[in-house]
Amino acid sequence: QHWSTMLPSKAKAKPTLRGTWVKASTSKLDEFLDRAMGVPWLKRRAALNGAQTQALAIDDSIGVVKLRMTDLRGTRLYTMRPDGKTYVARGFMDLPCEQCVRWGSDGALVMTERYMVHLGGERHLQPCDDASERPLVRSWRGIDQRGMMAVRLERTLSSGEVLRMRTLYKRRLVASDAADAPMSAAIS
Repeated sequence: QHWSTMLPSKAKAKPTLRGTWVKASTSKLDEFLDRAMGVPWLKRRAALNGAQTQALAIDDSIGVVKLRMTDLRGTRLYTMRPDGKTYVARGFMDLPCEQCVRWGSDGALVMTERYMVHLGGERHLQPCDDASERPLVRSWRGIDQRGMMAVRLERTLSSGEVLRMRTLYKRRLVASDAADAPMSAAIS
């Protein structure tokens, strides 16, 4: 799906994102991590072959989405504010970025992250000298037609080449998925 069809809007969240999800498959992950993000070979192998669980809780009362991601590296917690405003945040590999999250018209979370350091290449992880050099990574997290959570990432390299990847997750039914309150408490 082309990025232009995933433009953000202020649509309400679909509750289907709530819950616990287990990685089922990936597409173009190795190339994306290598060329778009500068991840070394051994870490890419771990990402490709390792299990990952993502748990999402949506707290409409305070306007946040909480994501708990567990894999070989451990468990990391992220809080996203899908209000369309830009915040200074920590993104991929805990790197500094400016992050903007919105709800898409299809109920998906649409996020842009503009990193303050170079990703990949000869200047990997070095500070960007100019704002125009700052890498932009776009992501879309939503439910596909099969009821799986799809996470798509996209980055345009300085050459103009666009790299994309996708990870699909199956819903894992656990007792805390029955109600949002226990799920939110588990992630807090």
